[in-house]
Amino acid sequence: MTAFGEVLKDLRKSRRLSQLDLAMESDVSTRHISFLETGRSKPSREMILHLARMMDIPYKETNMLLASAGFSYQYQESPLNATTLSPIRAALNFMLDTHAPYPAIVMDENWNILMANQPQQTLTAKLVELGAKFPPTFNMMELFFDDNGYRPFVDNWEEVAIFLLQRIHKEHLLRPNRDAPNELLDKLLSYNAIPSDWQKREVGDIATPLVQLKLTVGSHKLSLFSTIATFGTPLDVTLQNIRIEHYFPGDDATKLFFKQLSSHDTATE
Repeated sequence: MTAFGEVLKDLRKSRRLSQLDLAMESDVSTRHISFLETGRSKPSREMILHLARMMDIPYKETNMLLASAGFSYQYQESPLNATTLSPIRAALNFMLDTHAPYPAIVMDENWNILMANQPQQTLTAKLVELGAKFPPTFNMMELFFDDNGYRPFVDNWEEVAIFLLQRIHKEHLLRPNRDAPNELLDKLLSYNAIPSDWQKREVGDIATPLVQLKLTVGSHKLSLFSTIATFGTPLDVTLQNIRIEHYFPGDDATKLFFKQLSSHDTATE
């Protein structure tokens, strides 16, 4: 078996597809799929891209598949500060800035914070004033689960934590490397007092449409919910993996808190 054949087989199996399933999905004979995996047939670049699209393989893994067959990458993986992505950065800054006075952040596929607007930074500084000692990481999940991070300020921490653990688990199962260890999930499960039944627990109240984040910040009781956006037509590995999270007030008290926080922040500039 060639390097390409091994990678193709692994990706196919990670999608829980048989050779027949992939053949029918991609309109290619089962015999040809078998020959590609065993190395008896050499794939064309076009065939590799076709199979990757049919299996809905992310760009990073598509590049890996191409490289294993000796072809150059199809998709760039540009750092966010690259000159070619300057219009993207401008768009991200616009989305972050116009969401004020409410928090918003930009993260990669592993929940690492890449950008944050001023309200998010101000809220974080406020929590530090109240005793938070955030760990030295930019990973939003680690900041949430750590005893010294957001956790002491979250009134419904267990409910939100279970929801996030279930989400991280499900996202991993949808990735091509689903059989590989879920390193982020394993790390989060090592934190203090994680509910042992997190996979089975039903969270939320059927009377409410969303799981809201309940915070106590000083004397203020806050309620927030969020939306996550992605780019609609990415042709770059970095852009395909970016997610923009906007937080919204769940009640009038939270709305007033952030307006006052923003006014105070402006007054001190």
